[in-house]
Amino acid sequence: MLKDKQVVPIAVLGDVGKITSISNEVVAAIRAALDGFEQELGFLSNTLNQNVLAKQLNTNPNYLSRFINADKNKNFTSYINDLRVSHVIQLLQQD
Repeated sequence: MLKDKQVVPIAVLGDVGKITSISNEVVAAIRAALDGFEQELGFLSNTLNQNVLAKQLNTNPNYLSRFINADKNKNFTSYINDLRVSHVIQLLQQD
């Protein structure tokens, strides 16, 4: 069953030479879930952490971290902080 699934290598930043393979299905699911998370402004929660978000997205923290590192080119904390700063800038520009 697993050999039928295509696997996309995702480089883990900060871990030179280490490549982790995550299936296309998992990558697509995390990407879609993060898009929804961003649209719903989930990053504004003050109780948010990597484990909480992974649970909300029905994935594990390790996959979530690796996806964010590879896809967003930043770690989890930087990703969330950048979303928050962008949101505040957008609010200030509207006023």
